[in-house]
Amino acid sequence: MIENVYVHTKVEKEIQRLQNQETTPAFAAKKADHIIRSLASGTKPALAGKLTKSGDARMKKCLKYDLGKGYRLICVKERKTMYVLYTGSHDSCDTWLDKHRNFKIDAFMEYLRCWNTNSCLKYDSNFNESEFNDLMNEPDYDDILMSKITQKDLRTIFQGFIN
Repeated sequence: MIENVYVHTKVEKEIQRLQNQETTPAFAAKKADHIIRSLASGTKPALAGKLTKSGDARMKKCLKYDLGKGYRLICVKERKTMYVLYTGSHDSCDTWLDKHRNFKIDAFMEYLRCWNTNSCLKYDSNFNESEFNDLMNEPDYDDILMSKITQKDLRTIFQGFIN
């Protein structure tokens, strides 16, 4: 069970920024806020939100949450503490993970603040929950990309492994 949740100040700012955009980013922001609140209330990490199919080998103890439509939330779990470190598009998360391969939590501590359910981020009261559910039921970004790749494409790209 998670006892402490620390959220990077840039994550909070990014969630606020996404919330002010059109539908997809706003839904991703809502989902990220829900995951953070769930973790802060003691929910197990695997039950707080949809995890990506594979974690990330670039960073130890890394959990990536799928926020839908190519958005991700990157967290690191150490013992009973969860650190929410980055959120953004699939590509920006990939770049962030590449830059932080040798992750040390001490380097981030001055930018992290302890988060509890009393410090929830505020969202637009016009948020439509049914639209959110419809959006979350659409195919994932990774699934869409993988459906466009044919066996012929894979054989061309990886022909050295086949021959």
